[in-house]
Amino acid sequence: PLTPYAAHLDVGVSIFFLISGFVLYRPMVAARLAGRPPLDAEEYGRRRLRRIIPAYWVALVVAGLAGASYLGYPKIFAAQGIPAYFGFLQIYSPDTAGGGINVAWTLCVEITFYAFLPLWALLLRRLVPRGGVRSELAALAGLFVASCAWQLLAVHSTDANMFGLSAARWIEPLPNFLDQFAVGMALAVASVALERRRPARAWRWWLLAALAYVAMSTVIGTKTLSPGTYLLRHQLNTLVALGVLVPAVFAAPERRFLRLPALAFLGTVSYGVYLYHVPVMVRLGLWFGLPRTPASLALWLSVTMVATLILAALSWRFVERPLLGRQRRTTTGRPTLPASSTARTETERALAPTGIA
Repeated sequence: PLTPYAAHLDVGVSIFFLISGFVLYRPMVAARLAGRPPLDAEEYGRRRLRRIIPAYWVALVVAGLAGASYLGYPKIFAAQGIPAYFGFLQIYSPDTAGGGINVAWTLCVEITFYAFLPLWALLLRRLVPRGGVRSELAALAGLFVASCAWQLLAVHSTDANMFGLSAARWIEPLPNFLDQFAVGMALAVASVALERRRPARAWRWWLLAALAYVAMSTVIGTKTLSPGTYLLRHQLNTLVALGVLVPAVFAAPERRFLRLPALAFLGTVSYGVYLYHVPVMVRLGLWFGLPRTPASLALWLSVTMVATLILAALSWRFVERPLLGRQRRTTTGRPTLPASSTARTETERALAPTGIA
């Protein structure tokens, strides 16, 4: 059984969503606040799809051929599984949610966020054409509140099939997580507005993250989530993610830590690690059963880590990197915006290998 402190390691999902909101929105908000034309939505879409989809589809095929799809759900190559898993639709049906590559439900959320983001940027340009930092933050605050309202509706629903969607599925689509994306987007606005200034010391934000995680682990622990504890846990996850990300965005010494060789390698292959670690664990479980002693658990985790890193490195070398190289070649020679609106900040470069940029 999980200990209270190990039961909430899925806070990494919240960190992932905040990073995504920050990295993807920053070029858009930088262009808008500087009065420059919007970024090319078509090129943005191609970059997003090229970065995420091919490696995911290859991982699905590998998991399907290895018989390592998540147990208890339709197989990856089943008639129901192919459109659901390859089409990023699994979270919308209780029959497939959690199936395939189990953790890929977050990609379903990410894909819809990719479609939402340029529409959001366009909406702000139309509604507030001369808007500045305050209008950006006010709009994002509204987005945050709207997402919280969705969560309240989702967890307190007693109708199992509102609008034809199972109530359990209401907590997985994009609106349930827009508050976390909005916090990342607000960090993007702040990083543009405060480019030459630094906020409070990093340790204060790390302390916030630690306190939020301790509160989540001690107050909620391993309890079955009720509507109230679900909402509390969600917002504590957001606080943990915020406390982790702010120093990476604003504090230069902390950014240097991200460039250590080992961390740089893990960042480079992190998308592959994300895609392959669950299929590896499922396959090992089918071969050897679940670990029952501390020694067998340590061995199981070690084998999982090594096998996952090998598969992730292969994914980077033969799938992800060639496509990124092609992407750079196809954009060569095209008219570009001024460098200040398109160039990455040091923070974006440090966070980019997470599979987002």
